[in-house]
Amino acid sequence: MICPKCGAKIEEGMLLCGRCGCEIKYVPDFDPEIENSIQASLPDVAAVMNSDADDSGDVLDPELLARFGLDEDLNSRPTQEIPVSEVKKRIPTQEMPASSGRKSSQNSGKPVRKDGSGAGRPVNPARKSADREKRNPEGRKTANGERRTPEGERKATDGERRISVAERRTAEGRKASEGRTDGTRKADGTRKSADGRRFAEENKSGENGSRRGGKNSAPKPSRANVEIKASQRDELKKKRPKHDYDDFDDDFEDDFADDFWDVEEALDFTGTGRLFDTIKNNLFAKIVAIGAIVIALGIIISLVVFVAGRVKRNTFQYKFDQAQIAFENGDYAHAVSYMESAASMHSDDLTAQYLLAEYYQKNNQTQNAILTYRNIIRDFDTDVNVAYSKLFAIYESQGDFESINMVLSECKNPAIISQFQQYLADEPEFSMDPGSYDDPIYLKITANPSGKIYYTLDGSTPDNESEQYTTPLYLEKGAFHLRAIYINTFGLMSTIAEGDFQINVAQPDPPQINLDSDEYDTPEMICVVDIPEDCMVYYTSDGTEPTKDSNVYKNPILMPLGSSTFQFVTYNFDDVPSEITSREYLYLADQETVTAAVAANVITEYRFSQGGMNSTDGQLTYLSGRLLFMCEAAIMIHDTPYYVINEYYQDPNSGTTMKTGLMYAVSMKDETDYGTLKLDGNGNYVYVRS
Repeated sequence: MICPKCGAKIEEGMLLCGRCGCEIKYVPDFDPEIENSIQASLPDVAAVMNSDADDSGDVLDPELLARFGLDEDLNSRPTQEIPVSEVKKRIPTQEMPASSGRKSSQNSGKPVRKDGSGAGRPVNPARKSADREKRNPEGRKTANGERRTPEGERKATDGERRISVAERRTAEGRKASEGRTDGTRKADGTRKSADGRRFAEENKSGENGSRRGGKNSAPKPSRANVEIKASQRDELKKKRPKHDYDDFDDDFEDDFADDFWDVEEALDFTGTGRLFDTIKNNLFAKIVAIGAIVIALGIIISLVVFVAGRVKRNTFQYKFDQAQIAFENGDYAHAVSYMESAASMHSDDLTAQYLLAEYYQKNNQTQNAILTYRNIIRDFDTDVNVAYSKLFAIYESQGDFESINMVLSECKNPAIISQFQQYLADEPEFSMDPGSYDDPIYLKITANPSGKIYYTLDGSTPDNESEQYTTPLYLEKGAFHLRAIYINTFGLMSTIAEGDFQINVAQPDPPQINLDSDEYDTPEMICVVDIPEDCMVYYTSDGTEPTKDSNVYKNPILMPLGSSTFQFVTYNFDDVPSEITSREYLYLADQETVTAAVAANVITEYRFSQGGMNSTDGQLTYLSGRLLFMCEAAIMIHDTPYYVINEYYQDPNSGTTMKTGLMYAVSMKDETDYGTLKLDGNGNYVYVRS
């Protein structure tokens, strides 16, 4: 047969596998004839072992010697001369069953020695087989009908006897542990069971050693002893076939069965071989087994598919794809959930971060979108322009331009700052550092050109109602506390830039005028005297404050008709102005016979007569527009007062007028006395009568 555990071939009659030590699950065929022969030999052996015979002349029966195989070793001497003591020495010193072959309540199946200790010697199995050969030289039939030769019977009997000895040792180990504690009984019984198993394995390996190179290669059982429940053991004992032999004792068989189960526990027998035999010999069992295998495979495949699906669903790509599918289907909540998982698994994936922010916006999670865009700006160095654009668009829709300005103020990338500079509201910058200067300065204020700059010079807080900066500030002299702000196109105001400037320069003297403020009845010339070198004098005649854009004083000024107010100022080479000099005059013509209007009409008719005018209303012939003649001042010529008439050109579109540079004079005493008035190289007026 084949071992159900390791597959090794087991010879008939063996209860243990010689390779792995697995115990066979059936009782081998029992030959009554062999048993009877054994039982008949046991009393004689007991008689020999218990005999007090010595070497004084006691001899043994030759047939008894033959049973122990001693006749072959001692055939050189007559059998009658072999003493008992020598026979005792030649019998192997091993344990053996009782002489009756039945279990005794007094000695538990062991032969009684002379001293009553219960130790005995077994019958030599080889010699016993030889004895059977003599009685039945042609052999006998076995249980399966085959003819067994004496030599084969000896081998089978030898193996059976060795296994029987192993079983008894196992039984002793079990019974010796009954009176001890649970831990000691189990350890002691297991140890004796192991001794019996090793003894059986050594004998078995000796029998099969020639086929395996003479080595005992049987491995030890790999599992711990298995306890079989009493109910299972009783059930199996009921199913065990009964041998109806006259010479077989039922009590001995039951004890043998108990010993068999103890050996089974020691050898870690699990019943696998019995299960395989049942499946092999039973069609229904085969169908059940195949069904169980199919179900098991189905369960395994289902588990594999389930685990594979779980693993796949936990990958970045799966969650990324599912998020896009959900977004395309309008399921923004699930799109956000899937993309959040994907982005958390690969936080360095820029595409996932952008899509997550977009999904947040679609799902009305604006604050989460803002945080995501700001995380992109913070964590990534490239391809962040889109993040800035999307973030600023959200802030702009909320009117939160301060957050935009704060984000750009933290940016270190010049390209980004340049791209979004319209959102900036940086503090204005001055072209010169605050401090003290010995000369006047032109101070520039710069900021983002898309907005406007407002400033103050007196230290007050600027706002959008303050003076707007358009051209560089000219700080001439004195102390200035400059403060400026920038307001961008979105109305965001910058912080205030400020500085103190002290201009310490030499100021020129104010202009000196020859005429004091007063009333005059004769026209006088107004002159500026003692103008400093490298200085220029500027003036106005309408009472406004003079600047470098006003009239430059070059020649004496004619006294205007009626009331007039003059303002004079001096600028040095460093464009530092002086204090302003003011004069007020009142000229009233005395003893005049010609009025100013008559004098103007006289010059108009005179100018029309000279050509170039279509009529006396001043319309020009070759040009659009017209000429106007105004009597504005008076002058003394040869002690006679004259009206001074200036010629103006009037633009037909705008209506503005400007002097043409031609002047005319009409006597206040005689309207026929008129002519042109010119300045000579010395700055003196020259009258040319017409």
